[in-house]
This record gives sequence, C-alpha cells and structure tokens, in this order.
Amino acid sequence: MTSNQDQKDKRRSFLLAAGSMAATPLLAQAGGQAAGRSAAVGVTNTTQITGRRKLGKLEVSSVGLGVQNMSRRYETTIPNRAEMHNIIRTAYDRGLTFYDAAEAYGPHEVERILGEGVAPFRNKIVIATKFGWNIDQETGKRLPGLNSRPAHIKVVVENMLRRLRTDRIDLLYQHRVDPQVPIEDVAGAVQDLMKQGKVLHWGLSEMGLKTLRRAHAALPVSAVQSEYSMLWRGPEEGVLATCKELGIGFVPWSPLGIGFLNGAIDANTRYADGDIRKGETRFAPENLAHNLQLVELLKTWAGRKNATTGQVALAWLLAQQPWIVPIPGTTQMAHMLENIGAANVRFTPAEVAELNRSVAAIQVRGARLPDAVQVFSGVEAPAKS
Repeated sequence: MTSNQDQKDKRRSFLLAAGSMAATPLLAQAGGQAAGRSAAVGVTNTTQITGRRKLGKLEVSSVGLGVQNMSRRYETTIPNRAEMHNIIRTAYDRGLTFYDAAEAYGPHEVERILGEGVAPFRNKIVIATKFGWNIDQETGKRLPGLNSRPAHIKVVVENMLRRLRTDRIDLLYQHRVDPQVPIEDVAGAVQDLMKQGKVLHWGLSEMGLKTLRRAHAALPVSAVQSEYSMLWRGPEEGVLATCKELGIGFVPWSPLGIGFLNGAIDANTRYADGDIRKGETRFAPENLAHNLQLVELLKTWAGRKNATTGQVALAWLLAQQPWIVPIPGTTQMAHMLENIGAANVRFTPAEVAELNRSVAAIQVRGARLPDAVQVFSGVEAPAKS
C-alpha cells in the first residue's frame, strides 16, 4: 500500500519536473555560454544521476551538490532563495542524495537554506556539514582563528541541527585542523555525539596526513574533503594513497576549479572585490594563458565524449577511484543538470591513462589559494598530552 508520504513525494517530483521544464527557456537565456553547451550535448529535463558510491560505509550518489554559494556567490551577488530551494529539490528528483554545507558558509545561512530545501525528503538523503572555524554562535560573526574545543563542537552541532531542521548529521567534518586541540580530543567529542545519535559519520578537511592517521585510529573516519581537480592535484601527493590504505572515501571540493574547468573563465576575466579568485594567482593574467591549456585539453575530450568540458573534468575525477565523490557547487539549474550528467560519461582504462598523461604534462602556474587561507591547510594537530 502506498503511504501518504510516498504519494506526496511523487506529486512533488511531478510538480518540480514540470516547473523545471517551464523554466528551461529562461535558464537557457540566463545561463549564457554554459547553458548553451549543456543543450548542445543533450542535457535535458530527464537527466538523471547514475550510480552510487561508498564513503567508508556511507552510501551516497556518485556526484553530490555543494551549496556553499547559495547565500552569496563568489562574485558577491545574492542568489534568489526560492530558486536555491528549487535547485536542491530538483537535484533530489534527479537522483542526487549527497548535499554538502558548513557552518562557515554564510556563516550559518547556507545551513538554513539547505534545511529548508531538503525538508520534504530529509530522511532519504545524506547531509554533510563542517565545524571548526571560530564563529560566534549567537551572531554568526567570524572571530579570529579556529575553534575545535570539545565543548564548543557540541554547542555548534546543536545549532547545526536546528538550522538544518534535522535530528542528526549524516557526515560531520572538521573543516580545518585546530593547532591548539589534539585530534584525539576532537574525535572524542564526535564520538560522544555519535552515541547520542546526533552524528552518524565523521571526516576531516585539508588536514595533515599524520593527523588523518591519528584521527582514524581514534574513531574511524568515513571521508576526507579537500580541493582536487585537474587544476589542483595536490591530494595525489599522499592523501589519496592514505585514504585508499585506510578505506576512507574522498570528496573533492572545487572539482571544477571555481568555474575554470567548465569554461567560465578566459584570458580576459577579471574579478570583483570580495571574490576569492581575485587573490588566487593561478587566475592572475600572467598565469591564465598558460593554465588555459587545461581548458583546451578538456574541449578536445568534450568533443570525443559528446559532453561539456565540466562533465569531462568531473568524470575524470570519478575515474580516478571508485570511492571519490565530487561535490560541484552551483546556483544555476542548468549547471546542476550538467554536473549530474557527468556520471554518465565513461572512459576506458586506456582513455583514463591517456587523459592522465595529458593532464600531468600541463604544470599549473600560480597558487591555488591566497596565503591567508592556504596557511590553514595541511596542519597537524598537537600531540595528546
């Protein structure tokens, strides 16, 4: 017998699909070049995400959705909240089950948007969010540095649950390693939350390798989240091998290089004040012409695969390991549909080897992050006294 909730889910799916179809002409006009590319390679209103993957023991869709910019885009504009809900819900209707947020995004506001968006189907998806920056829990104001003190973590999680409108967090990451707090103490706080049913799995982001091993020994880690793409291949220098050894899943953030790999940036692109890319020298004019070789390579493969450059970039990540799950972020429906279509792009082993050789031959110039941000990556937690 069909439950009332199932009937509501089916009706919601029908209405969202119909609404998405009605919006397509407008999206094609507003989405510009990227939307046009999507239409050209057959991204349609019936695009469905394919496949499931494991992060440790946690099963998720093969591609997730990063919601970081749903309260404020990189270029500092504010997205329409109702449309963000529409993208979140349409992604679910197309088979996506993995949504990634953080208390630092907004701060706090992105978790509210996500909680509102997934409320009708909360129990059928995986919510990931992150703690660790020093953020005032009353005002949301960013304070200096980091804060992973156990008592603070527990307060943060209570507030996360309220903002996300849920009783548990499926995957809770430490956003950055706190150099003042032993990782064993962090793991202990998370374990307490697991015993209460408020957290189901945990992970780390941009941590040092020694800290990852210590964390996993203290409390099995399900996933590591770090930047990884053709534009930044740092995790290949030890992180991926460690994840494979320990049975930990890997979640690449910025898998499209903040718009670079899907063709949104060219040699003439300049950035607004407040846009993080303005401080990343890999996007500086003196480096862009060289780095755009990656985009030209992607265009060649896009033609071979009848796909977009962004889809090829995401499919390349998926082809590296079966436990890699990229989380491209977007605030445009057309781009979300394009991204989930990447799971349908397949490479033979010979093609993977060929593409890997071509990517490795292009040495990206410039730093991936501003110095003030980069200093928080690769940090090792202090020893447990």
